[in-house]
Amino acid sequence: MSDDQERMREKRLARLAALGASSPAGTSTSPASLRPQSPQAPANTRPAPPKSVVAVAPATPTPPSPARRPVSRDGSSNSLKSPSSPAEGPPKPFEEWANLVLAKVFQVSLDPADPRCIPSLVDELKSERDNPEIVFRKDTDQPLLSASLVERVLVARLSLPENATRDQSLVNYLLGCYVRARDIKTNLVAKSHAADLSARVAVLDQAGFMLVNYIGIVINLPDMFPQPEPCIGAGPGEIISALLNGTVEMDFLGTLIQRATEYETKDQVVYPLFNSLAAEVRGQKVGGQWMPLFQFLQTIVGNPTVANVIAELPNFCPTGLPPKAFELGTFLGPFLRVSGFGFDDPDLIKTYFADATDRSQVDQVSGIQSLRMAVHHLQNSQYGALMAMVKASPVLRDCILHFFGAALKLNEKRSGMHMDLNTVASFGFTQNVSVALLRLAEPFMLPPYAKIALIDPHYLRNPERKVDVAGWTKMNASEQEAAEYYKNEAMVTAKPNFISDVFYLTLGWLHIGLVRTLTFYNTYSKDLADRRKQFAQLQRDHAERFANTPQQAMSEAMLKRYKAQIDQELGVKLTMDAHVQDFETLAKVHQFYSLVSTWLIRILCTENGVAVPYRPPVPVPFERESAVFKHLPEHVLEDITDYCQFILRFDRLLVQEPFDPMIELFIVILANPTFVKNPYLKAKCCEVLFFMTYHRELMPPLSSHPASMAHLIPALLRLYVDVEITGVSSQFYDKLNIRYNISHILKCLWNMPVHRSKVKDMSRHDVFVRFVNMMMNDLRYLLDEALTKLAEIHVLQDELEAPDFAQRPAQEQQEKRQSLAAAERQATSYMSLGNQTLDTFSYISKEIPDPFLTPEIIDRLAAMLDFNLAALVGPKCTELKVRDPEKYRFQPKQLLTDLVDVYLNLAHAPEFVRAVARDGRSYRREWFQKAAGVMVRTGAKASDEIERLAALVDQVDAAVKADEEEDVELGEIPDEFLDPLMYTLMEDPVILPTSGQTVDRATITGYLLGEKRDPFNRKELVIGDVIPNVELKAQIEAFKKEARAKARKAREMDQS
Repeated sequence: MSDDQERMREKRLARLAALGASSPAGTSTSPASLRPQSPQAPANTRPAPPKSVVAVAPATPTPPSPARRPVSRDGSSNSLKSPSSPAEGPPKPFEEWANLVLAKVFQVSLDPADPRCIPSLVDELKSERDNPEIVFRKDTDQPLLSASLVERVLVARLSLPENATRDQSLVNYLLGCYVRARDIKTNLVAKSHAADLSARVAVLDQAGFMLVNYIGIVINLPDMFPQPEPCIGAGPGEIISALLNGTVEMDFLGTLIQRATEYETKDQVVYPLFNSLAAEVRGQKVGGQWMPLFQFLQTIVGNPTVANVIAELPNFCPTGLPPKAFELGTFLGPFLRVSGFGFDDPDLIKTYFADATDRSQVDQVSGIQSLRMAVHHLQNSQYGALMAMVKASPVLRDCILHFFGAALKLNEKRSGMHMDLNTVASFGFTQNVSVALLRLAEPFMLPPYAKIALIDPHYLRNPERKVDVAGWTKMNASEQEAAEYYKNEAMVTAKPNFISDVFYLTLGWLHIGLVRTLTFYNTYSKDLADRRKQFAQLQRDHAERFANTPQQAMSEAMLKRYKAQIDQELGVKLTMDAHVQDFETLAKVHQFYSLVSTWLIRILCTENGVAVPYRPPVPVPFERESAVFKHLPEHVLEDITDYCQFILRFDRLLVQEPFDPMIELFIVILANPTFVKNPYLKAKCCEVLFFMTYHRELMPPLSSHPASMAHLIPALLRLYVDVEITGVSSQFYDKLNIRYNISHILKCLWNMPVHRSKVKDMSRHDVFVRFVNMMMNDLRYLLDEALTKLAEIHVLQDELEAPDFAQRPAQEQQEKRQSLAAAERQATSYMSLGNQTLDTFSYISKEIPDPFLTPEIIDRLAAMLDFNLAALVGPKCTELKVRDPEKYRFQPKQLLTDLVDVYLNLAHAPEFVRAVARDGRSYRREWFQKAAGVMVRTGAKASDEIERLAALVDQVDAAVKADEEEDVELGEIPDEFLDPLMYTLMEDPVILPTSGQTVDRATITGYLLGEKRDPFNRKELVIGDVIPNVELKAQIEAFKKEARAKARKAREMDQS
């Protein structure tokens, strides 16, 4: 041995001695005597591990080469499986047996003739011939391997310089030794009958003990002994690989953890093992070899020691990490991020949906089903591992819940409308966590909700809660109010129960995970459909404009790139289909939200949501607002609406599930509009009811539910009025869509006596007049816009079909096509909304005409009807002729019929006749005659109805004549008698208290139906505040009386 090697050896021995100096009390750096006559290995034979060492970085270790195996000193390969035990055959003397066994275990020898001999160790032992711990052959001076030399043998073997050039790590070598010792012991115990069996077992136990110790030392101090550079730090990965393939038993892991715990080296020895396990999972994909890793985790947590160590991992739930790093760098994150989404794993598209646009629908469905089965298999394994961890120990269970809570808080931005996929958790991670939590919630989320009372309504005020809602918008509380509410923890003392933890975590994770995926899918699918239309247009342009031209090659290259992009995007969409159309998962979501709906109603009924039936009677409206409900995140309600909308639009199977709890909840919210401050959230509740009307199986529960029969109609009418002002820039168009939904629901309920009766009851309330007023305003706008757009389409269609259109510049052609497409979209939208509103107007005015005849409405109503009648049958009606009118929901005959119905419904009222007569702008007798002719030709109206229409026209003409005569009688009207807004003679003047202006009562009443403000100074005003101008009214009456008297006198003089 050279001087350098000797100095290196002495240095290592010194380090081991230093480790021994800091060993736990009661241990020794050298083994006590293990003699044949005393076979029991005493407890003080443990080597001294370090108490204070340089920490090994917990970064992911470099895994060993799969082909790497332990090698013997002579270079021959040795697998981790040992050969048959040397104990076979006639028993050898103890010393010879021990020498043979230890040589086999450690692959070393003290015999100079053996190529495995370590000469330096032999020389060292010979120099200590007087040492009673060393055994020599009787006939020679050759030392023998014995239990007392195990540690010295290990140090010598590990210190060999040639270790640095071998293709084998020291941990792999030590594991091979451990396996051989284990197998020899197993065979020995099973087959040997030697009298000194216990002593022989003790030798192998001592070997195993030291091997575990030195495995820990090599992991802790990987550069302490020479080994190949790539193998430094690879030890943890090699141990995990050995555990996974069964080379070493699971008890080995427990022993290693226990030893590291005793020596206070878990940070350096144990934690890297679990980091290595997480690293193995991190690169796995749905089609990969993840199953053994999940099964391994599920198995090892059955050991309480392992479970507790996992809970202690520094990277189990660290702080300060961004969302992506948290998902990737934590222990559980990699297990939960194996993804079935094309966003996360583009290889899935190649595997299941290559060339997606060229595949038939059958092929696509087959790919979706195959991927869904693979994802189910994955999520079942994830749940199995999580459930094993939850059951392993209360400490680990609490850590898992904290992990979910921390990840939820980090990914709050995932709920935004425009989430950045590069900065938040992946689709796979959030979907998998959502599904796992739904599985954990299964025991308490099925009717009759026997455990619903265990859900703590004050959980979010508990200092030990796992969910932090500080960043969420609340149902009806400001940020400051919520902060004060949640700061008060006086009434919350007990630690949260598991059911409450899981319930609130599931609410949060569905919001950022599964439900967010559903809403994202809707948007993504629409955008993809638009891009596919653009691609189809590019293909047409290529065929029409670039075929056989110099630009053909460039156009084809562009189409090829565009198709590749469409293929990729369609593949992503199809991977999403595997999740969002998964009946099994969505059924669990349905069950959970049924529970949540029932729970919310309990909260609204009683502050604490306890001591009431699981589905209590609903007193609507409530006398007071629940503080718990007020401070809940509004996403709790919004997610239910988003889920229901998705199911009602896309999944007919789940429509068969009961929706009663959701129906009741939505009606309760609509009937108590002050409980939710977001008007769009109330509108979404209405929209869900709207979608339900398209499913025959849902109409009975929707129409016959007690809450529906008592409160739905008043709630819908109030919402129709309330959405007039929502406070956002898009409120005008939003309100039209919301009112369309309300009108449709009203139509579906109208033929049911109980609901029709409720509408009649509501007609006696002020809100109904406001409802009629807003319906009339909408109808006027919608029909005007729709007919205008139809006229625009008429012009554009003629232009596009003109013979010279093909010769126009390409840009002009494109602009014309785009203008036509935009006009078509708008016309269709306006016409659909207008048809629905006019239909509602027609059937309600027939049954309940009085609200349509009030002074504040009737003049504007008559003008609106006359204007649209002129548009349909007047001289400009030819401008409405378009190709394929049904495409735009334009049915001119039906539109005309509905319009005439409104005239007939109100024709009996003299005030309506006079109102039509006062419309000098649009009323023409000939328009009515033309309309009657159309309906006679088409058979749209019976003869008696045509006669009634003719009679109405005669009455209107008579009223027109009477008005003209009155105008002549009155002559020039003083300005102070004219309404400042309408410039008509006031009948009932009133003073506005905020501005001091005088207007006609009918005028200001009609104005305030839409907006509660003084039109002159914009200050708040209600009709009850106006002051009758008695003096001015008397002056007006006197003026009229005097003018009429003068007119009579003039007529009498003319006659005489």
